[in-house]
Amino acid sequence: MLKSHEPLPREETLKIHIHPGNRQILVTSPEYIEAWAKALEAERDEIEGMLREKVAKGEIEIPVAVPAPGATLGTAQAMSLTPEAALHFQAHALAVESMQNWALMRGVGLPDGASVSDHGRLIEYVDSPNVPLLGYEIEEAA
Repeated sequence: MLKSHEPLPREETLKIHIHPGNRQILVTSPEYIEAWAKALEAERDEIEGMLREKVAKGEIEIPVAVPAPGATLGTAQAMSLTPEAALHFQAHALAVESMQNWALMRGVGLPDGASVSDHGRLIEYVDSPNVPLLGYEIEEAA
């Protein structure tokens, strides 16, 4: 089985092993919100480290906001006034984007036997008590 951070295979049907308890969790539950927030923070920290390394090597530049005197700042500008803040804001934005499928991959809140179509690919969920709660494992194609 692939680990949860590896890229998805390109088959038409994707089998994902989930903990049966994932189906009982609601996205509004404190347990889910706490797990999602921790995963977002970990993802952001990882991305921030990668961005910091690329900046240090000169591979990328992250723009710093330089507002005109008296100008009203938008959120992105206000969060990017220093190099460190700009790097953190960029890492956060990329982490939020990468978390879009977090609940989908884990089968959160789905009824027993439910399948999902995601961008034309059928996802079948297989209950596997050995998978940690709020975890998942992708079954490799035979």
